[in-house]
Amino acid sequence: MREYDINEVELISQRMNVIAVTKYFKRGDTMGDNQAVIGIVIATHGSLGKALVEAVELILGKQDHYKTIGLYTEDSVDDFQNSMSQMIDEMEEGKGVLCLVDMFGGSPYHVALQMMKAKKFACLTGTNLPMVLTAFCQRKNLTLEELENECLIAGKESHMTVEDIFRKSAEMNDNSETF
Repeated sequence: MREYDINEVELISQRMNVIAVTKYFKRGDTMGDNQAVIGIVIATHGSLGKALVEAVELILGKQDHYKTIGLYTEDSVDDFQNSMSQMIDEMEEGKGVLCLVDMFGGSPYHVALQMMKAKKFACLTGTNLPMVLTAFCQRKNLTLEELENECLIAGKESHMTVEDIFRKSAEMNDNSETF
């Protein structure tokens, strides 16, 4: 394994951050106007959904037209389903609703799966911060199906080792004078 000095690590990290952040804005989002957006519902175990939105707002600023719901030990699944169903209805304004759940096979996933029999909305599992960033940044410019696909891509592309990131950055640096 190649060793990197701290200055090289910082430079590579800065360059990769620029690439990562610009990916979320690649379609030129126009936040701040009153145009219709795809509604977002994030359903997770515990407070993960709320924490994901807090992270998004730290990066992008205040967001609207979303709901989060967390399932806790003391909650009944029926109450969780009723609340989630109401949230999906509230978020539907004509462009659709994207529901993001934390993991395949978990209770939030099963609740969403049951609701999809009666309601029309898109649902993704394995939600991570890049997926949520993509959802918020691109929901005005895409159809529900396109947004669902972009979120999947963002989620999958965000998984890599740091060593791979350094290797890719070094390759890019070797092939180009500008990054």
